[in-house]
Amino acid sequence: MWLFGRPVAGLTYPTDQLIDTVRPAAERFDGPGRRRGQNPPTATATAEQTMAFFTWWTTQVNKVLAVATDPVNFADRNSNVCSPVKHWQYLASIERLFRDVAETLADTEYHETAQLRAAYDALDTLEGMRHGDFDTLVTCSRAARTLQNLRQDLPPDIAAVALPICQRPIQRA
Repeated sequence: MWLFGRPVAGLTYPTDQLIDTVRPAAERFDGPGRRRGQNPPTATATAEQTMAFFTWWTTQVNKVLAVATDPVNFADRNSNVCSPVKHWQYLASIERLFRDVAETLADTEYHETAQLRAAYDALDTLEGMRHGDFDTLVTCSRAARTLQNLRQDLPPDIAAVALPICQRPIQRA
């Protein structure tokens, strides 16, 4: 998110980027640059909630990387020996998924075509990893169910930062 203490190039105010939650709300929501001319949200995450979110998020990424880097998870079923090909394929898929999700979020404001392409690529990657197919991953009912599960499972400080961006698409549907 940060490169030598500066925001990533191409991200300008106002955005719905996670990194912007640590910036003062006045900079994001006041003046002519307000997001799509809308009024600012009534509730914003506090610095403590944002720090709790970043700590939680890092822990979740560490769990994914622990699975992705453990050779035991990529043993050949017949010989029970690690398959470097399966392992490499999984690592490449994880890298592609991370890249596509980041690109989808980073291009939200300016490049709708690039955002859609990255979102479709992420969905294709998830399907290739056997985490569901396009038809089931993008239904409104699944999105609403997933949001409800997140509301129940996430601690309040984490939810205050993570859920606003998740709620908008469901509210529009």
